Amino acid sequence: MSADSIPAQLKYGASASVARVVRVSNIRPAGTDAGTYGDSFRFSLPRSIVDLGSLSLYYTSTLTGTIAGADGVNAVQPCSWKAFRRVVFYVSGVAASGSLCQHMDLVYHALVKASGSTEWLLSRLNKNAIEAVLSTDECAAYQTLASQSGATSKACHMTADDFLGLPRSKNIIDQSLWGQVEVEVQLADAGLLKARNLGNGTAAQALAVTYNVSGMRASVDVLQSVSPKLKWESDAKSVASVCACY
Repeated sequence: MSADSIPAQLKYGASASVARVVRVSNIRPAGTDAGTYGDSFRFSLPRSIVDLGSLSLYYTSTLTGTIAGADGVNAVQPCSWKAFRRVVFYVSGVAASGSLCQHMDLVYHALVKASGSTEWLLSRLNKNAIEAVLSTDECAAYQTLASQSGATSKACHMTADDFLGLPRSKNIIDQSLWGQVEVEVQLADAGLLKARNLGNGTAAQALAVTYNVSGMRASVDVLQSVSPKLKWESDAKSVASVCACY
């Protein structure tokens, strides 16, 4: 629709309205925000126009069961995309993307191995991406898997912000037209971990290392329209505050 086809009564509103992007953080999942192998988290996104391409998950990743010393067991934090075996997007309660992919973690990892360089992996902040090729731990001064563990557990803050499916295609969704958008993620199984027994440590001890997440949160960008009246009031307040300084 061209500007000439807009009725005269609406032209001012259409020309003076402003769209802005607002980051909505600290979105909690329904139920618990902590879990381990196979557990799921479901998020209801804000009822607005959402940019699914901006979706991010934040959580604390914890490994327990490592054994310090030369005859102990060490493990490295898995890169963040390995943590989620399923990522399903729902629109009005109906699965719109991801429901048929039971191992998104394997698909994404294959894409990384095929096209990602060491430099690219090192540039991925808070994802421990370098574990994918070097088996090192970003959160522990790039400690290798063959190094001795310094404690019985290790934790770090992780970020996942690149998802296959709907965010790569129809990423802008107006929920007033399509209905509530939800995203459900399921944690992977024990195969996501790399653990190694050292010296006289046993394979059974290495298998006993466990992985869990806590403080799971989501964040996403939403598009908001500011009416001419609200924009004028905001501008007026800004001018008044500047004048008050003189």
